[in-house]
Amino acid sequence: MKKLLLLLLFTTSAFAQQEIQIFDLTRPLKCAAVEDIMIFINQNFGETMAWVGKDENNSSYLSIYKNKETGTWSLIQYDSKVGCFLGSGSQGSPV
Repeated sequence: MKKLLLLLLFTTSAFAQQEIQIFDLTRPLKCAAVEDIMIFINQNFGETMAWVGKDENNSSYLSIYKNKETGTWSLIQYDSKVGCFLGSGSQGSPV
């Protein structure tokens, strides 16, 4: 038992000393006029807005759209002109 505690203590302190590196990632996004994105989500997936929030700079919104019957969801980021899909799927659950 004492060896296990020492191993856990060593492992925890080793992780605590690691430097966290955050980096930029560029990837292709599917974007359109924000009105067109909203229409597309509703017509193709039957999803409606389930959550909305502003980003840290207050320059854009993030919204989760969800279809309660099928379980599909879409994560969209948009400003007053352009919206982009950040992700979508067919499985998910609240945590």
